Amino acid sequence: MRLFSVIGYSARTIMIDEHGNKVEAFEVVKNRLIAKKIYGEPTLASYLGHISRFIEFLYAAFLLGWSKGITIDAIINTYEEYLIAPTTTTDDFAYRIAKITGRKRSCGIGSLSVIESALTAFFKVASNILADDEPNCIFKCYVQEVVVNDGIAETRRLRASRKFSSYISDTPAKTKRKRSRLFSRTRIRKFGDPDPLRNDQHFPFDKIEQLIDSGRTYRDRALIALLSAIGCREHEALQIRLKDIKFIEKTIHLVDPHTRHCPGLTAAEAEQLNWKGRATPETYFLEPWGDIFWAEISGYMKYERIKTSGHDFLFQTLSGDNKGRPLYTSDRSSRNKTFHKHAEACGVTLPTGTAIHSLRHSFGVYTLNYHPRSNGTMGFELATVAKMMGHSDITNTKKYAKKDRELIIADLVYAKERMHMGNRSQKEILISFHTQQLEMLNND
Repeated sequence: MRLFSVIGYSARTIMIDEHGNKVEAFEVVKNRLIAKKIYGEPTLASYLGHISRFIEFLYAAFLLGWSKGITIDAIINTYEEYLIAPTTTTDDFAYRIAKITGRKRSCGIGSLSVIESALTAFFKVASNILADDEPNCIFKCYVQEVVVNDGIAETRRLRASRKFSSYISDTPAKTKRKRSRLFSRTRIRKFGDPDPLRNDQHFPFDKIEQLIDSGRTYRDRALIALLSAIGCREHEALQIRLKDIKFIEKTIHLVDPHTRHCPGLTAAEAEQLNWKGRATPETYFLEPWGDIFWAEISGYMKYERIKTSGHDFLFQTLSGDNKGRPLYTSDRSSRNKTFHKHAEACGVTLPTGTAIHSLRHSFGVYTLNYHPRSNGTMGFELATVAKMMGHSDITNTKKYAKKDRELIIADLVYAKERMHMGNRSQKEILISFHTQQLEMLNND
């Protein structure tokens, strides 16, 4: 951010302008969100980060001057262009705003849903703030063009927006209709299935060992191997405690930190504990990454981990002012940048917004589609993979399912040859097809 600065974490977050003054419009929104008492510390921190960036966007647009008759829908459309293609967008207004704020990095489309959730929460409280005639309403400060200044009718123009009225809908749960999506690039899929995973969102299986080897410390190599072997989320791995590990049996349990006392943490560190929700504490190791993890974690415990740190979290910061403190308290963006650097060294370029979590995607794709089984087939059952990944809803696992193009072609070849070569069996046709595929792979 160029026009404002954000300091603090979660409820202690403060947004200040170039003169060092608090941005009161941000304070009002923050306090309304806190008063709802429905957001955990990590969620609140994430939402406030996205809201602060939206406020900077509104302020930059205010400096340029909104067009006459601007609507909330138009603002959202411009903001989407500003996020997705700040330097290449054909929306001239979004481009000029990006020049003022200094935004150059594009946002991944996969990140839009998170931003959308944050802005939906923002619009709901902003509507209430506007209705309460609060002087520090963000719309009165930076988007006066969408406000009608006649008391009761003040929010009429806002609510007239088809999208905005659905954002702030608070109808009872039984009758509540599905809200519209803010951004054109996000949508609610039919039949309740999640968006399928793109091929570039999971880390290539054949590059994982090379990625592990790129780690400079036992700790880094152990962490990458663990994420690859059990497919857990990064924050789940970083909050493992020594009591969760059985080194002899080679098992690890993943436990919600909010369900137990965590001694040795400062108040600020305790607030950073995070848990998205996992259906089971059990984990299952894939090889060879499991063996690599146990070898590297042994070296880490012997040579790197500080035993007098005062806490029992497995992974620690190894250098700097926070040496010995839990690694989960370190800067996530810095960890992601380091991951991208190592990935590129392995010849892997990940899309914007995809980093360490790509290893969890790899676990899902591999176990559901390619892991060899004792019965000669490939890939575990959907319910099995859901349990291995800790999914409480099996629909979240469906996005990892793939019907390989080669298999579809094989079926089509079989159908074609069955029509023209009735004396060949399905087995003979498939053997012929896969023999051709093997020859192509060997010659590639």
